[in-house]
Amino acid sequence: MIERLKSAMDGVCAIIDDSLSDSDPLIKSPVNQTVQNKGKLLRPMLLVLTAKCGNYDEKSAVTAAAALELMHIASLIHDDIVDDGTIRRGAASVQSKFGKDAAVYAGDYTLARSIRVLTELDDMILVKMFVEAMGNVCRGELRQHACRHKVISTQEYIKMVSNKTGELFGLSLETGGYIAGIEKDVCLELRNIGRMVGIAYQIYDDCLDYTFTNSRALKDTQKDIIQGSYTAPLLCAMELDNSGKLKNLLEKPMTEEIIDEIQQTVRNYRGPEIAMEYALDYFSKITDDARELSSRRNIDLDELIDGLHRIIEMTKNAIL
Repeated sequence: MIERLKSAMDGVCAIIDDSLSDSDPLIKSPVNQTVQNKGKLLRPMLLVLTAKCGNYDEKSAVTAAAALELMHIASLIHDDIVDDGTIRRGAASVQSKFGKDAAVYAGDYTLARSIRVLTELDDMILVKMFVEAMGNVCRGELRQHACRHKVISTQEYIKMVSNKTGELFGLSLETGGYIAGIEKDVCLELRNIGRMVGIAYQIYDDCLDYTFTNSRALKDTQKDIIQGSYTAPLLCAMELDNSGKLKNLLEKPMTEEIIDEIQQTVRNYRGPEIAMEYALDYFSKITDDARELSSRRNIDLDELIDGLHRIIEMTKNAIL
């Protein structure tokens, strides 16, 4: 947590809790399964940091940040249904504890509460921005589903991740800029910077599963391979594998021995290291682009740039 944002993040958490406080107990139990641990709050922090770069309206920024985090939570609940995820934020996922049917409704309900919180600001432009972003997230998820068991290029993967993970990071900066009164074309540039944060974050997370040796990381990698969700390290290794070994392994029945061999082959081709270089390049470009935008448009983005730097370092330290 960035210390100077603690008060705003406390406000975000209070709004989230209040938005679910009047829920029927049958609904509240599965929803709270994910909400009880608030996570890193990266997206709300980025929204508030960007909102501080202009005419800061704390009520609007904190309310929009809470709506954004509720939208993110809804996407996590739905992700776990599709991916059969059993652990989320250190606890049992909604679908593993309450079943897939309950998880579908819990995710839908959380998404509905997100829009309800947002309408408190009585701003249809913001509502349209959020709805458009959620549509793009769904588009990214559908693209990922269509690409299962298909070997795509690293650039195609990045494009997919830009929608899937990058979209809500992009929305955080775009919304913050809008609330700050920053011009629309600059808000769109901020959105692109936010998308890059999401891309870098996702690739780093992909690398974690190959570089960590704990049982959960190994299981996550094995599950991705079995489900045909090929992540950045594997795709980077594929681009260097002229022998066709990885391609042949992926076409075989997924026994434990075959999965172990796939993982080792990815490491032998330095897939995680090459993917990490992509992430580091994006992290470098994020702050460079923010500084260039600040200078070119004569906008004080110091709060955001400092926050981006801190969040990038927090992410690196958490994973490395």
